[in-house]
Order: sequence, then structure tokens, then C-alpha cells
Amino acid sequence: MNSDAQQFLKIFRDLEKKEFTRSQTEEKQWFQLKQKLVQSPLLDEVEVTSKVIAIISLYPSAGSSFIAGNYAWLASQNRKTTLCEHPLRPSYYYTALDMEAKKCFSQNTPTKNRSSNQATHLENGKLLIPVDTSIERKTEKIEMDMLSNLFTLQKQSSLLLVDLSSFWREEGIELLMQWADEVWIILDTNISRLAQLICTEEPPVFWHDISQKCKYILNRWNDTMNKYALHKQIEATLSLWNKNGKPSKINCFISKMCDDKVIQAQLQGRFFCELFREQGDLFEPLYN
Repeated sequence: MNSDAQQFLKIFRDLEKKEFTRSQTEEKQWFQLKQKLVQSPLLDEVEVTSKVIAIISLYPSAGSSFIAGNYAWLASQNRKTTLCEHPLRPSYYYTALDMEAKKCFSQNTPTKNRSSNQATHLENGKLLIPVDTSIERKTEKIEMDMLSNLFTLQKQSSLLLVDLSSFWREEGIELLMQWADEVWIILDTNISRLAQLICTEEPPVFWHDISQKCKYILNRWNDTMNKYALHKQIEATLSLWNKNGKPSKINCFISKMCDDKVIQAQLQGRFFCELFREQGDLFEPLYN
């Protein structure tokens, strides 16, 4: 409780002990004031800092957008969440969630008069998805004003997810990675694709700087697979990008979803967990 609040409360208590002749109206106001003090104690509000998670896949189709979208939807059930995309790329969620047909836009304006940058609210306003419907890229580099926009969005939510998909090669991406509290790197069971990437390309410019806040997620896991052999091979392959050759540990495994259900969700323009809520437990490892 701050000093002003303490002083006010002391004066209030001192006055309360004194005897005054009050009218009926004053008695009512006095009672209402006491009720407010009881129901809403004058305590300092705890400042909650929004958590920022950048999510990437090292190669296309590993499932970063699937993971990011469903995690965002699940998180929004308990906290205000914002799901952003790569600042240089047109929106994937705009088409994936069929936003135009659902008229999700916060501004009810005709398409021809609409700005290419829009904020879309879902799930009773607890999930915010800013989308960029422009087709052409305005620049080849992530500029500071783009990060400034993300800073603003961060203040509006308790969780900010930035889905970068497999677009991690753009100039300036290291600024975003350094800013994030966590970096989730999505892989799948396509070991050959990972090996090809590691052996033919240099590691990203941000690779060594984010090693302490990385979370490696193996997507499309099947319980029939030899877990030990598979994740050891993946860890050994990733170690080729590390300066000390130390293996990068897989932090969690996300099971392969039912293909039919995934397609059903796509056809309806909805998140997988939004349509099949009973499947939310499959994403539980992400919270550990």
C-alpha cells in the first residue's frame, strides 16, 4: 500500500471514530464509502509484464503456425493473448481462419477501403490477431518501427506470440530474437530434411545468442516411434550448428494429430483446438 493510500485510510478511520450528527443522505453516503473500502482495498496493483515468445521452424511445413495458433487459442482461455506474424510477410491466419468471410475485423469497412493492417479479435476479445493483407513486401529488412509496433502490442496482452514460420533469414531478425523472452524452435520427424539444412547452410546469425532461452519442440510425434533413438539423432544433428558441439536437448514432444480432424478444422477456418476442445491435452507439454 503506498503512502497516499495509507494517509487516506488513517484519516478515514479517525473520522469514523468521531461522533457527528449526519442526515439520512449523509448516513447512506458514509455507508457506501465504507463498503467500497471493504470490497476494494487500496493496494498497489502488481504490474504484470507481458511474456514474449518467438516461434520458428527451421524448414517449411514443420508446423510452427499450427503450434503457435493452437497454443495462442488455448492460452487465450485464461489470459489476454496476442498472436502476431512475421512483420515482412502477408498474413497466413487471414486466409487460414477465413477472416474475411467471418467479418472478424474490428473496423467494419469495405475491403477496398480497408487498410492492409488490421486488428482482429477472436474469443470474446481475449485473442488478438493483427493481420497484414498486403501482397507485396514493402522492404527486405526488419526495421525498428516494426519492432515498435510489436512493443505496443506487447502492452495490450499478458502473452505475445510471434509466429515467424520458417522465415528466419531476413536481415534484422536477430533484433526480434534478442527481444523475445523465449524462442520456440519447431522440428518434426523429417530427419533427412533437418540434416540437409544443417549440412548445407550456416546457422542463423542469432543462433548462439539465443541458446539459453531456446525450447526445442518435436512436432508430429508418434508413440510407435523409437523415442530414444529419434531424439538422440535429432539432437546430434543440431549440435553441428553449436560452437562447442554440445547437443541441443529436445524439450517436449507434440503428438501427431488425426489427419481427418486437422482437415475438418482447416475447412471450417478454425483452430484445431477450437473445433476439437477435447484435444487440448495434446498440447499440454508446451506448458512445461
